[in-house]
Amino acid sequence: MDYKTYYDQYLSIDPVLARRCWAALLDYFIFSAIVIIYSYLMGNITELFFINFKNFSFESNTNFSTLVFIWILYFPAAEAMFDSTLGKAAFDLKVIYEDKKGFHFVASLKRHVLDIIDFQFIGLIGILSVKLSPEHKRVGDFWGQTTVVIDQ
Repeated sequence: MDYKTYYDQYLSIDPVLARRCWAALLDYFIFSAIVIIYSYLMGNITELFFINFKNFSFESNTNFSTLVFIWILYFPAAEAMFDSTLGKAAFDLKVIYEDKKGFHFVASLKRHVLDIIDFQFIGLIGILSVKLSPEHKRVGDFWGQTTVVIDQ
């Protein structure tokens, strides 16, 4: 049995929901790593310590606008160009745009602007929305008129 069959059959109740959760975790881990590396290389980290896995912290003087720029490049721009981020690609997911001829960056930006709603409730709103909607859409997917599907 290959890993995809095993993953879908034994590790998740809903393949799309499970893949989206794992992809989101991977994406935000990568995004955080990029921010930390950028801050370190630009000399913006004022304090960084890593004693063990339970105690990691850093303070940065990086501008908020720089963080937003990195976020836009990693999430909306990558999805508009490649139909997925690194996390989605790792779990064979891609974004489908309902407006086939439109400017996909705007749709992707809309879907990710509403990530703040997910963060406020530790992802529960997004998980419930994906689980309860027949198209497996988050709130941002409804606004951006997108759907995330398994790329086969």
